Amino acid sequence: MKDPILERISPATQRIRNLQKQLSELFVGKEEIIRLLGVCTAAREPLLLVGEPGTAKSDLIVEFCNLMGIRRSGAEAGGDGPGYFEFLLTPFTEPSEVFGPVNIDDYTRRQVYTRASRGMLQESAVVFLDEVFKANSAILNSLLTILNERKFYDAGRAVPVPLVVLFGATNEVPSGGELAALFDRFTLRVECLNLRTEEQMRELLRRGARRESLRSRRMLGEEITLTPSGPMPALDDFTQVFRAAVERLDDPEFGRRNALFLDTFLRKVSAIRQDELTGLNDRKVIKLLKLMVVQALLEGREPDTVEHQLLEWTWDNPFDSEARRRLQAIAREGR
Repeated sequence: MKDPILERISPATQRIRNLQKQLSELFVGKEEIIRLLGVCTAAREPLLLVGEPGTAKSDLIVEFCNLMGIRRSGAEAGGDGPGYFEFLLTPFTEPSEVFGPVNIDDYTRRQVYTRASRGMLQESAVVFLDEVFKANSAILNSLLTILNERKFYDAGRAVPVPLVVLFGATNEVPSGGELAALFDRFTLRVECLNLRTEEQMRELLRRGARRESLRSRRMLGEEITLTPSGPMPALDDFTQVFRAAVERLDDPEFGRRNALFLDTFLRKVSAIRQDELTGLNDRKVIKLLKLMVVQALLEGREPDTVEHQLLEWTWDNPFDSEARRRLQAIAREGR
């Protein structure tokens, strides 16, 4: 018997797979990151990319958006719809650089402290924050509200934001303090590393030359877009998958149909918690369940134990090789 949900979203998932294939043809050795970009966007959950400068973190996000036709938001894009916002944070970044300057007209005429928000983070669908943990407390508090509640407080009024997904990048993860709450919101974390094998490096030269040519031509003001091998998705395609995941999770029969998947998942969560391999709080367990359902939908099937592999991207310390090895072994058990 055919699954009506899978049939309904099949055109959308095919376009998303086309996008992932196109990105994999541009970037060498980034297949896992590209897969997670799609999963997190469809699940509306943030993704953290950890790696040194020059490992293609921002290039991946930029091309991901370019292939979907997403441009800079608002005034900078010359349009009105939500688009793409990117910013490199420093300890000295002012909230006005991220959320917009104070609206002088509102302040002088009505004594109301609002922001001129067109084209800023709170009006964008896809956000990329480089060095995300350099955010000061004023920016941090607003980010947490945006991620948790999809709201931005302007002049004391909660304004809904159109954010679909936020990608963060960092050279190093925080060890605690006020940044712990933001780090915890990134359920999935993935490393973006320099290539190492000679074969990968040779392929990098070939594909990198093409990417550099595209970048240079855009610098010269040319409107350059890639010619994909198949139809590319729009953000609405990811929204279709998100709604399908909500429908799956809301189905009273979900637990019965997927009993083995759920029982094995809970057993693995218990093992990870017992060995304190990473901080899997209750909120993350639910987020992971949604991410796993989304991944299965993108692959055109019911969730299976293969979805448990997402557990290996929940590490707290990328340099704790033993904890990561054990986390990977638990995640992949039974595959």
